[in-house]
Amino acid sequence: DPFVSSLSWVFPFPPSGLRYNNLLVTKAECLALMPVDEDGLGKLVNALAPSFTSRFGEVCWAAGGHGFGWWPAFIYDPRLTIGSVRELARKNLGKKHLIYYLACNEFPFSALPEAKITKWEQGLIDGYHCAETAKKFGQKRINTFNEAFRDANLEMAKPIEMRMQWNHSDLPQALPAPHPKKAPPPRKRRRREVSPVKRLASDKEYKSSKSRPRIKIRGFPLITEAPETEQLPTRKNLNFALEGLRISMKNSASRANPIVEHSEDGDLFVKLLQKESLPIEGPTGEAIPNTGKSDSPCKNVGFIKLVSRKKSTFSDARLVIQKDLVPDILCPYMEWRFFVPGIGPVSGQQEMNMGPIYSFLRRTTLDLNLGDGTLLHPLKVFIMEAKIAKTSSVTDSSTSTS
Repeated sequence: DPFVSSLSWVFPFPPSGLRYNNLLVTKAECLALMPVDEDGLGKLVNALAPSFTSRFGEVCWAAGGHGFGWWPAFIYDPRLTIGSVRELARKNLGKKHLIYYLACNEFPFSALPEAKITKWEQGLIDGYHCAETAKKFGQKRINTFNEAFRDANLEMAKPIEMRMQWNHSDLPQALPAPHPKKAPPPRKRRRREVSPVKRLASDKEYKSSKSRPRIKIRGFPLITEAPETEQLPTRKNLNFALEGLRISMKNSASRANPIVEHSEDGDLFVKLLQKESLPIEGPTGEAIPNTGKSDSPCKNVGFIKLVSRKKSTFSDARLVIQKDLVPDILCPYMEWRFFVPGIGPVSGQQEMNMGPIYSFLRRTTLDLNLGDGTLLHPLKVFIMEAKIAKTSSVTDSSTSTS
């Protein structure tokens, strides 16, 4: 049965699904607890194309919406769900994949089309693991992303039949217990002041209410119920309000500085910085040591604009520099090369083979002020003057000729 065979990589139940307190179950009992195919969802899944069902259990990057960006996730099997998640998967069956976001315990499920799902290796190439969106929403969001990225790497290193091995072990295992709800802090009960005239008029009622015993529940004093119109402040609501306030203040402070995802395409603004001139390889192929330092002072040459953030290469940047900056800013007779901090100069052949300049520099450079390619934060690119050094063989030949 394909349904039973797919249980070899059973994922954990969703938070809104089955929950048991301190209950030890075996593998056979786990299979018995799985939802029965009463609604015919299993037959519908089996009738789908293999290209759709073969992705069940795949580790991928999924679009997480505002504040999350691209997030580590699993493509979930709809047959292993119950309740509202099962209905969500049934409505989008064959059109959208059921996605399980790692380390997101409150709302881990969503249905996304193929356009919002990226393979794990391609996401690493595009720099999704840098968590640029999560860094803009505080340390808590960064810690959650790091936890999800660590879990995804652990599962990615295993074959698909060995993933989530703790959840389908032959040994008895304990299913996670629900988190206890936090009770609100006890509120002090205020005594209502009564005027002397009213107190004398209802003396018996006042004494009876005063002598009423106070009830204690689990060691806490009696908590009076708040009116329906009053909402008790909680830490979760306060954090949500503060986060929304920070976002609104950031957006109102500078509307010309939007949050740019690195996967989005558009104009790429480049700021050119010239380093000190360094000699390169001699005419006979002799290697000449590189004496340049990445922290040496640089000269601001100017800026250029490339047409594409995702496709523009070093060769495209050279053509734009020759067109816009020569001869007004750069000397037309100067030989120069691109320079990558920490690696070295870029040859003419490498300019055509290194691919897009933006993604290459983000993978190879650890500079936090590299820039995101926008007009307010242009991408920093270094160039250096290249001079052909004279070797000893050339000097000897000239001496012998004389």
